[in-house]
Amino acid sequence: MNLICHTELGQRDTQQDCVLAMSRHVQGIPVHVVGVADGVGSLARGEEASRLVCEALATHLNVLTLEATLGDFTRAFRNALNETSQALDALQSPASTTATAALILPHAAFVASSGDSPCVYYSRKLKRCGLATKEHSTAQDLYARGEIEASDIATHPFRGMLTSYVSKNPVHATRVDTCEVPLDSGDRLLVCSDGLLNILTAREVSRTLALPNLSDAALLLEVLAAERADDNASFVLAGNDHAMPVCLDQLAFAKGESYGCV
Repeated sequence: MNLICHTELGQRDTQQDCVLAMSRHVQGIPVHVVGVADGVGSLARGEEASRLVCEALATHLNVLTLEATLGDFTRAFRNALNETSQALDALQSPASTTATAALILPHAAFVASSGDSPCVYYSRKLKRCGLATKEHSTAQDLYARGEIEASDIATHPFRGMLTSYVSKNPVHATRVDTCEVPLDSGDRLLVCSDGLLNILTAREVSRTLALPNLSDAALLLEVLAAERADDNASFVLAGNDHAMPVCLDQLAFAKGESYGCV
């Protein structure tokens, strides 16, 4: 088995997001692991939690092979979350973080999430986007029970109240949603912090992911985030041929500092 591994794990000092992008070739076939974690504790502690979960995801997901199943991926994802919970407990850290990750194989991607960091997929054949993740929030639960309308979720006061996340209390890591997304040539996956989708329309996301060049699409997302975001917005944009991580920091924008790929 020929393994060529390239790993990028990026985090800005002033933000709580952490992005993960790992690429390797198994028998000449590209395999990618991508992820985003968005710390939801206090500033310093949130950074700690998001970094720890990305490191755990890198360890547990990078060993999966071309023969991996959705079940294998789900177990590895849960193991990474449990490992992070134990590490936070040992450190007596009150911090917590969301976690969303994907294993990208030549013809499919496995996606898992806990929290509200979304994964969007774009089908070039169907020319449309879809969500591969569910938002784990009180507002989403109210909608699922029919107590509010779908249009109310974005502005509901309980949208930011997470019902699942990674913390030193393992109870919060028990809700994990997983799915398998078929991939054709030219399809895209966007794994990001919730701050990115909050500033983009569905049409803008679809048009951006439809761009044939991955670098062009990533650059356009950066520009839109720089113009509009009032929160940190990080993402990994990937296809079954390449993965590109970008970690954006609004505090850096305000200071005129550089930003971009990590």
